[in-house]
Amino acid sequence: ILKKAAQLIITLLILTVLIFIISRLAPGDPLRSYFGEAVERMSPEQLGIARESLGLNDNIAVQYMRWLANALKGDFGISYKYKMDVLEVLKSRIGNTLVLGGIGFLIIFFGSLLLGIVCAWKEGGWTDRMICKVGTVISCVPEFWLALVLILVFSVSLRWLPSSGAYAVGQENNLSDRIVHMILPLAVIVTEHLWYYGYMVRNKMLDEVRADYVLLAKAKGMK
Repeated sequence: ILKKAAQLIITLLILTVLIFIISRLAPGDPLRSYFGEAVERMSPEQLGIARESLGLNDNIAVQYMRWLANALKGDFGISYKYKMDVLEVLKSRIGNTLVLGGIGFLIIFFGSLLLGIVCAWKEGGWTDRMICKVGTVISCVPEFWLALVLILVFSVSLRWLPSSGAYAVGQENNLSDRIVHMILPLAVIVTEHLWYYGYMVRNKMLDEVRADYVLLAKAKGMK
């Protein structure tokens, strides 16, 4: 347990370093993210004051260490995009995220069991081969690209489904509206991950079917 905990801490630390550095070196000015178009109307003196107030004049190492020290105290800073405390931004979205992730997990869990059982039961048959080939192709499609294609087809072209959001304005208590908004993201989540776990179930079941105790049971005449 201690070893796993240490690995988790080291992994999270490395991830925070990489994400922090990449976000700072990526194209774009943090001031524009924070102030928007108002940056263009700022004088050089105002820009300097703004950068100083946000701590952007320090080198990346100093900025990261300051952020890490505050993060360990529970202060993750201000979101440049939403002008809000990061924890407040997360709190406002965690509910919808858990609902979407939970429903997606249940669909993937039971769907992968069903797929794995069918493929193992029909091993080598046309059903198994077709599911394996289709699943392999779909699992290779980038998730972001699939999401964009589904939005283009079902939201832009056909106008059947909404392209974003958890619910329409003023419809947060409307269950049917929430379900409609979840169709596209659920489709992406399930499509991208279903076959991966289904393939694992298939292989594990086939390994078990070929085990010695199963062979002994068959030799005794059991179905």
